[in-house]
This record gives sequence, C-alpha cells and structure tokens, in this order.
Amino acid sequence: MLWIVDWCWAIVNPSQSGQGFKALNESYSPPEAGERGRPTPASDLYALGKCAIHLVGGDPATKTLPEMEPKLARFIKFLCVESQGGRPQDSWELYLQLERTRQQIWGDHEFLALEL
Repeated sequence: MLWIVDWCWAIVNPSQSGQGFKALNESYSPPEAGERGRPTPASDLYALGKCAIHLVGGDPATKTLPEMEPKLARFIKFLCVESQGGRPQDSWELYLQLERTRQQIWGDHEFLALEL
C-alpha cells in the first residue's frame, strides 16, 4: 500500500500542462528532476524504488541493498535505473511483475485468521 500524504508537489498531466518538477530530493528524486527534464510515470517509479530501498534497510543515496532474495533485489534495482527510458513505464504492468516475483519467491497467498 502507498499513502500519499501531501499533494503540494504533484504534477497533473505534465505532457498537457507543461509543468515540470517542483522539488528535488537528492536521495529520492530521479536524475531527470535535477536536470529539469520531463516528468513521466517512470520518474515516480524511480522514487518508489528509492523508498523501497530505504524500507528494506538499504541506502537510497547509493542504491545499496542489504543481503536479500536476488529476484526481489533485481526488481527493486530495476526501478532505480538511471536512464528514464530504461525504467518501468507502467505501474499496472509493474504491479503484475511484482506479483509474479512474489509468487516465485514465496508461493501462493495464504490466508491466516487474526485471532485476538
């Protein structure tokens, strides 16, 4: 799950509005943000990859990951490719790819009842 907590830096329809990046975070923003390039869905997916690195205990600034399942590490690194065109472009396709990766690593979903 992803929760967006602040819309102040959101860019709506950049290809139509002509809006560019409004903020830069050296550790999490994609390279095109610092170069005043064109925002695309790949830009958001790069930032998501950097957040994933942080969440698994890695270093977003250096893209260093802790020891982990290689398939999951490849997936996360794919999000953080420097080239905007070399990154995933479609979040729904990426979700399906993540689900396939999860299935390969951990198998079928298993329901566990929460008993208090």
